Amino acid sequence: MNNKLCLLLISPLKEKSGNCTTIYRISEGLRRRNCICYVKDGSSFSSKENLIEFLNKNSISFILALHAFKSGKFLRNITFPYCIIFGGTDLLEGEKAFEVDEVIYQSKFCVAFTDFMKRKALKLWPNLDESSIHTIPQAVDATHDKFFDLKTYLNKVKSIQVNKDSKIFLIVGGVRRIKDQTFIVNSFDELRNEYPECLLVILGPIIEEQYRKEFKDCLRCKDYVIHVEGFTNEETKSAIKQSFALVNTSKSEGMASAILEAFALGTPVLARNIDSNRYLLRMNNNNDSGLLYDTPHEFVECARLLIREDKLRDRIVACARSQIKIFHMQDDEALSYIDYLQSYM
Repeated sequence: MNNKLCLLLISPLKEKSGNCTTIYRISEGLRRRNCICYVKDGSSFSSKENLIEFLNKNSISFILALHAFKSGKFLRNITFPYCIIFGGTDLLEGEKAFEVDEVIYQSKFCVAFTDFMKRKALKLWPNLDESSIHTIPQAVDATHDKFFDLKTYLNKVKSIQVNKDSKIFLIVGGVRRIKDQTFIVNSFDELRNEYPECLLVILGPIIEEQYRKEFKDCLRCKDYVIHVEGFTNEETKSAIKQSFALVNTSKSEGMASAILEAFALGTPVLARNIDSNRYLLRMNNNNDSGLLYDTPHEFVECARLLIREDKLRDRIVACARSQIKIFHMQDDEALSYIDYLQSYM
């Protein structure tokens, strides 16, 4: 590019959230392509006038806003070019869609991570021109902390007896009802009875306080289910790499970053059979990049398969890594955003 794009990226920036990870990854990719990027939480602007002052002062040419509601609400009545990036959970709140109708319809264009998400957006905002929603698959940054050791952490900090033979099943994400981390907890007993070396680690802060008691009660008296409030982003990716499997229990997802990170890091994925997970695990010419389960009992069956069948494990990992190279490279993601930005300016 001859002229640098100067961009404001707005996103909820709660530490360790998926939105935070996504927006910083997008900004880093754009910076490597010679863009100037400012990343802000919309709440950092005290008023519309304050936002406009920032745009003018920094010669911003375009706004990228991640999450239709949490970021879109700050763009009401803004006569400035912007794009809405659907985060995933914003497409679950159909009863609230009308609240940001004007913001969505006045955007220059929108981005969905999958065609499935695009179809959901068109149902919520039927007057949106289909050609103005572009599908850009999420990329993945597999940079991890090479000095962090999950088993050492569990031994020393959590006082959990872990050894080289321990098999860690890892769930990553803020604890809330929609992520449903307790879905497989009781069935994990069945797996432990057969394979006592298995542990379930739930990694992420409690996001919904009203869910705290139910979550803690479910884990009580299960010393092989460990809750860790959270690591840095790089430590989390090291934990994924060092785990036997990455588990997704969500009732709904956009495009789960932790699954993509597991793909890139060579860790098999066991994912709940919801539309978005099914789409993601079968993107690569319908080859399975992971195993899907519908019920807690099916989760146990899938876990047994991974433990018993090395060839299956190797095939899943190879397919997942191939998918990353085809669909989820960071340079490709950045170039797609730049192409669309330039075409709408």
